[in-house]
Amino acid sequence: MFGNMPLFSNVLPPATPPKDVPPPTPVNFPRYFAELTGDTSGASPGEVSASESGPAKRPPLTSVLQGIIRPTEVGLKHFEALGVHIQQDAEPTVIIPDYHSLVPDFATWNDISYDDARELNESTRRPINNGNRSPGIQTYLDRRRELSIDNSAAYRSVRRMQPLHPGQPPVRLGNAYEFYRHLESFSAFWDDTSMAPPPAKDSAKPSGPPSEVDDLHGAKTADESGEKSGDADGGDGNESGCDSVSSASSTAVTTDSESKPSSPAKDGVSSIPEFRFYRTSAGNQMPPEFRLNIITAFLKLVAYDFGCNVSAPRMEPRLYLNAGTVSLEEAQPLDKLGQKENKDQEQAAAPPTTVSKSSKSPSSYFSSGCIFVFRSPTTREAARAGIVEGPLAAVSARHTTTFSSPEDSPTDKDSSIDLAREIVAALLTAQHRAREGRAEKRIGKDEWWATKPRWGGGSGGPIGREVDSAPNTDEILDTTDKAEGSGNSSSSGVAGVAGGTSSSGGSGPPRPPRFSSARAGGLTSGNGGGRGNLMNVLESAYSITDMPVRSGTKKPRKGLAIYDNYRMVRPPSSSWDKKTRYMALGKASHAEYDDVFVVSALFHHMSIVRVRVPSRLLQALDGDEEAGSEKDWAGLEVVRSPWYDFFKVEDRLKAMQLSWAMMAYLMREQDTDVKMGGAA
Repeated sequence: MFGNMPLFSNVLPPATPPKDVPPPTPVNFPRYFAELTGDTSGASPGEVSASESGPAKRPPLTSVLQGIIRPTEVGLKHFEALGVHIQQDAEPTVIIPDYHSLVPDFATWNDISYDDARELNESTRRPINNGNRSPGIQTYLDRRRELSIDNSAAYRSVRRMQPLHPGQPPVRLGNAYEFYRHLESFSAFWDDTSMAPPPAKDSAKPSGPPSEVDDLHGAKTADESGEKSGDADGGDGNESGCDSVSSASSTAVTTDSESKPSSPAKDGVSSIPEFRFYRTSAGNQMPPEFRLNIITAFLKLVAYDFGCNVSAPRMEPRLYLNAGTVSLEEAQPLDKLGQKENKDQEQAAAPPTTVSKSSKSPSSYFSSGCIFVFRSPTTREAARAGIVEGPLAAVSARHTTTFSSPEDSPTDKDSSIDLAREIVAALLTAQHRAREGRAEKRIGKDEWWATKPRWGGGSGGPIGREVDSAPNTDEILDTTDKAEGSGNSSSSGVAGVAGGTSSSGGSGPPRPPRFSSARAGGLTSGNGGGRGNLMNVLESAYSITDMPVRSGTKKPRKGLAIYDNYRMVRPPSSSWDKKTRYMALGKASHAEYDDVFVVSALFHHMSIVRVRVPSRLLQALDGDEEAGSEKDWAGLEVVRSPWYDFFKVEDRLKAMQLSWAMMAYLMREQDTDVKMGGAA
């Protein structure tokens, strides 16, 4: 009877945008210090400052970084200590090393038809470092077609709505379904930048600061009747004949014109009626997990085909200072680690002045909320066990939306903090990749502060909830009962339960509280013989069968109580994941640096950053005094791509191509360098 009720919810959408929508959130990308982005003719700012002050006057790198207490204290001196040099809006050929020899010619692949791509697919696949072969042209065209689908048509498919016009088949999102599902959630907080902004006379559009709608290119006005033509940059993505319509919110829909669209042209441009999805909230109100979900879903479109996955680490990502590692020859974890544990008791009695010979300054760390791109194992047993290999790259989704505009100030604290979060993600990824062939050096191992109790006074008393539960012991209850001599029924009942003795004087297990003698006596004396006889029968049955009953107190814990665990003096837990095979996949052989990629996400944009981390810099972070004082690394090179907008089809395709190039470089076969031609 009511089977068709959901269809009526989409028949009469609101004719105007909501009136209580907050102003749009301005989109201002972070800006960096001129000293970090300027050209210093081959010498980084850190090297210039090092030559002026000299190695003896400058404190170690770890001391400079450990001086940061709050995020707002991050400044230019910390970036200069690392030797950071930033190159913005770089081309893919600059971001990806050996681009022309490893990355296919996407311009040539775009001109090949899908039927021809099936025949050429096997010839475009190349071996990769997991023993399999890379995806070919057919997979690329599938991803290009899926990401070229119009936003509004994809939203209607996600929400299971009928197509805009009768007889029009619904679009098939394929592998991009998760991406469009998260993009539809974005549209409730951000204005769609792939369409023209609403007219200025629209009262529902509040007058606020410049927002992301000011950065509009590719949207055109067709005529005065409200018809518009959308720029379908991926023309082959509209194969199902869906309208190139506008997109935005997930709650309010309006149709400003009922005219029928004209037939699409060869270039994919069609004249369509205006069909808008209005946002209902501001961008700074969007939940943080939305941004991480959409960047993860987007990267999986490419990573899966290369045998990789995007997942969160089991251990919290931390950039450790003065932690260090040891080689497998020095560690011998299967033999010597057991011997060190036996010596812990002897070293625990040593005086507190005993320190580790590896580092004189204390160890510390910077935490990060990034996730990683891992390589999946090729064996079924390892995959079921949750084993991952890598990491290959880091994924950092930041949720700051308060960057100042260029007119306000050249730099701001939020930009410095955002850059620091990116660099921390890159450096900790480099530390994880450098763990290949080495063993963990536990922080606090054999240290006096992790083995010897140092609290004054006696052994200590109860803490926390133990203080509240201390008076409720059996001894205290029995003592109180004896001291009072005679008490009311409640006190005697408690005493009987605590003592656990039966009225018959039996030696069996303690009687449960409901069969206590005090309660039975009270019921018998006040309510006649019926209930008294019932209690006697139950007590007799209990004494004969010795049935197990629920105890009045909780059962003792089998493991360590939380307070006993707190009282133990021991080193911190391990920071290495036992199910991660740490490997520097994609690192150039015999190179003194490691190219680490960080996929950044801000607002509704993404960018790929390549950070070249020298090996000497990692040694300085591990507490090597020579590397920290001489500073013989050639700076920290940071190369950033432009920011790609998820709402725009052309930006999505460029981001997909750059992600494809990044995965092709990281998953390349190290032994042979095979050139991937356009169609050969």
